[in-house]
Amino acid sequence: MVGGGMSGIASLLTVKEQWLQLAVTKGWIVEAELVAAIAKAQAQRTDTASVLLEAKKLTVEQAGALKAEAAGIAFVDVRDYSIDAAALKLVPEAVARKHQVLPLYRIDSALTVAMDDPWNAVAIDALRAATNLPIINPVVSTPASLRRAIEHHYGMQIVEQAAGPANVLA
Repeated sequence: MVGGGMSGIASLLTVKEQWLQLAVTKGWIVEAELVAAIAKAQAQRTDTASVLLEAKKLTVEQAGALKAEAAGIAFVDVRDYSIDAAALKLVPEAVARKHQVLPLYRIDSALTVAMDDPWNAVAIDALRAATNLPIINPVVSTPASLRRAIEHHYGMQIVEQAAGPANVLA
């Protein structure tokens, strides 16, 4: 970095987008590309990550990995993840769909959930309220993987309920 440019970039990024600096640190994009994306995002009234994804400067997997690293948590591919059925039952389908979160497992009073934005306090608060669990541990996954997994797992739950004994005619 010439002249400590990263601190200048940090002031251009919103707090929620600070993780994008890691893309430059890792050499995935150059500083000028990030600065250009920030300017374009401001002009289009969108977020910088969307500009970088649209321009194919970053993949959704890279974006997820960067968010996870910045937050100090894991990046998980939920397509290959074995979901704990008890954890799934803790989070109502409406909450999972609204906030695009997928419960993975519970250990004592902590629930680990996959989400695209690990800093989404509204989603984390909604999960605490819905589950009555004090600890919500986010991990990062891609938005498309989350949508498919939510559809698959909550869809499966409906099928299981329909096939259950409550619907057997006496």
